[in-house]
Amino acid sequence: MTPGNREEGGYGNMNTVRLTALLTAMLLTIGLAPHGVQAISVVIEISQTDAVKRAFDYTGLGVQPDVTVSAEATTVPADDDVPFLRLAGKPAWRVTLDNVRIITRGPDGKAYENPNIHRLDVWLDRADGRLLKIISPLPADIGPSAQPTLAEREDWMERGPERYEGLPPEMPRIDFMRALQSAADAGGRTTAAKQIEALYVLVRHAVKQDTPYLPCRETPCPRWMITCRYVPPGGPHRGHVGFDHDLVRIDANTGKWFSVGNTL
Repeated sequence: MTPGNREEGGYGNMNTVRLTALLTAMLLTIGLAPHGVQAISVVIEISQTDAVKRAFDYTGLGVQPDVTVSAEATTVPADDDVPFLRLAGKPAWRVTLDNVRIITRGPDGKAYENPNIHRLDVWLDRADGRLLKIISPLPADIGPSAQPTLAEREDWMERGPERYEGLPPEMPRIDFMRALQSAADAGGRTTAAKQIEALYVLVRHAVKQDTPYLPCRETPCPRWMITCRYVPPGGPHRGHVGFDHDLVRIDANTGKWFSVGNTL
């Protein structure tokens, strides 16, 4: 399947199924269901077509004509869990986009392509289609043991002001590729990374932190959290031994970046 032959339209089928299931449950509760209708367990899932459409909407990669797509109904593996959100085991669609081109503009205005990344896995909640994460495959020369564990990532975040509190129910105003350009503008090494992970999450900042770039103290804010992994030593933040990842925080409504720094 390619972007050119995707079915158009929104998510009407999913909404129809939800409404039908809700009305049936209400009628059963008050005893007015049609004769022969019995209580059933209804499992509501978005369709493969809706999953593919959402993957392109979230990423903004539908404009690339050579992208091919496949989708698999599965569950989120432990290796792809997200700090504080406990997504492992959740029923999900894994929509794989192949032949992608990760291109961002440099400070000189020229376009530069990442030579290492040509595939992205877009993980979507099978129940409602929310984005769980976008990630490129682990590089062949990087073993799984080199990846920080979920506990290590949560411990690192506990030392700072940020917490992930959930997944936004609405689509972001800024898609992944536009957010990636903001990451490049911030100094994130988008073209040198061997792996890129993008989370679209609700972020809350600790009240004790009172700095201008931490505005989400009262109400969680939708943020793109883009991590450029396994980048060469150096870059905008040096001197942290063992830290070869750039994390860029981006407002998902405006595309404005807030900070870039080293992370696990």
